[in-house]
Amino acid sequence: MASNAASCEAFAFDSSRYASDPEARAAWQHFIEAYFDILSFDRTDGRVLVEDPSGDRHPLAATQAESDFYAQVRLWHPGPVIVSDTRVSAQHWIRDHEARARAQVDHLMLYMHIEGASHIRNERGTFEVAPGDIVLLDLASRHEVRMGDAHCVLLTIPRLALKPHEDVHGVPYFAYLSADSAVGRLLYEHVISLVRHLPDLSPEAVSWLIPGSIALISGSVNAAGAAADGTDPAVVSPIARRIQRYVEANLAAGSLTPVVVCERFGVSRSRLHRLFGSSGGFTRYVQARRLTRCLESMASDPQRNIADIAYEWGFGNQSAFSRAFKRQFGMSPREVKRGTLDRKRTDTAQAASAEMAPRSVLTEWLLALNADAMALRRSGK
Repeated sequence: MASNAASCEAFAFDSSRYASDPEARAAWQHFIEAYFDILSFDRTDGRVLVEDPSGDRHPLAATQAESDFYAQVRLWHPGPVIVSDTRVSAQHWIRDHEARARAQVDHLMLYMHIEGASHIRNERGTFEVAPGDIVLLDLASRHEVRMGDAHCVLLTIPRLALKPHEDVHGVPYFAYLSADSAVGRLLYEHVISLVRHLPDLSPEAVSWLIPGSIALISGSVNAAGAAADGTDPAVVSPIARRIQRYVEANLAAGSLTPVVVCERFGVSRSRLHRLFGSSGGFTRYVQARRLTRCLESMASDPQRNIADIAYEWGFGNQSAFSRAFKRQFGMSPREVKRGTLDRKRTDTAQAASAEMAPRSVLTEWLLALNADAMALRRSGK
């Protein structure tokens, strides 16, 4: 954790520092890859990519000269949050299973525009984010972001510190606060003020004010959720949320069966199936969560034997595991392992360059957020 507010601006990214545009774009991808992969740097009309009936995406080719690219970022780490004041040229980002597993970052991100606009597509649908609008993204889920030239602010907050009332690990969380709403305007003005004054705050002020900011964010998204129409099909029932928490705590246990869960929570087999109908039923839901854990294990330790990872998370049949894994992620376990090893070798080579150093600092900050959040809880603030 930074020792004072002024020094918590550990670095700033500026694309103009680089000798060529290809070098600057490569450094920028390296800088943000804990969050997103970059699909393109194009200046189209900003429409979201259209999927064909098979679900395939069709990225558009770049339409402007490479010299149009720019990115300037100021970053702060005041305790259990990371604050980013970002100005970028038009870009197309994606966060998918591979990006999530590679970075091991599983926080919530407040995302808002000061200038420019973007389209966000995720499991909940497609959303346009204009200046003044705020979205809260779950970095445990898939997101696609397409933006024009923009000035935006991002706050990354660990789950331990920010707990929206509908947040259940393994269930994609998403909140949207419109600039037309009083709650949205209140939170937007607070975040703008925070970014403006953060560099001048004393360490003592930061230690008290940041928890207040987190509380305001949590209260705002919960208030917006309470005011929303309750017909959203993605809303999870209380009993389903309790079962999901139990599943997350017992994923490696062989006793995690429908019979055991029904007895523990007093529900029938048919009701348990209905509660998880959107996931294909309870058994399919548990399998999907275990496959995700396998993916994360492969990404964090690509040298480890695939069969050992599969067995650890309840898969006894190697061929059945491989088929289920490829159905869920679109690639085989061996492809994931090989790709992760290749990327780690690339990262090692890039880390030798001083120009690539900022990425390692950002990653360290992100991975430290949970520890900072636990310290915040112990302090009682």
